[in-house]
Amino acid sequence: SGVNAGSNPDRLAAMDGNAVVFCADGLPWRSDGTVAGTQSLYGPGAQQVGPFSPRFLGQRFFVAAAGGAVVYRTDGTPAGTVALPGLLTSGTTVAWAQTPTRLLLFLGNNLYAIDGLNAPELLRTGLPTQPAPASLGNLVLFRGLDPATGVELWRTDGTAPGTFLVRDTRPGAANGLGTGNEPDWKMQARPGQL
Repeated sequence: SGVNAGSNPDRLAAMDGNAVVFCADGLPWRSDGTVAGTQSLYGPGAQQVGPFSPRFLGQRFFVAAAGGAVVYRTDGTPAGTVALPGLLTSGTTVAWAQTPTRLLLFLGNNLYAIDGLNAPELLRTGLPTQPAPASLGNLVLFRGLDPATGVELWRTDGTAPGTFLVRDTRPGAANGLGTGNEPDWKMQARPGQL
């Protein structure tokens, strides 16, 4: 007989001091370290979502499915696990960033703000596929794209009015920043600056 590969648990993250959330067989699970307290957060017949990127906002826990098509909010119970509405599902790139009050989800070529209570707010479309976000105090800086300026440094505070180009470092449509496909390209925050 063949060897059972197991469920391959992955992406463990502590949730509330009493349990961890992890991915097994492509589905989110919760465990308090006991058999009875280890359960799938989805009912029978749930579609596998693959490995996910976990994030917290206050007491709410978010998981983004591999491929970026679905983002779920959970309180650690099956009944409290729901898919967030209003996400554009094209594209596969998933990157997270965070301001003090909002999660920022770079999904495909779109930027969403999530406050944990309402449907995600679409802040910007047409982003490069490698936004490389970096937190800086109450802001997140990232690689943004506008046809008039090319790929340049953008910023957001998690709101639509607070999301805009910082500076067109190479005036015109030419890219001032790399396209994100270069080896080892990234932004890195240092204390008080990028």
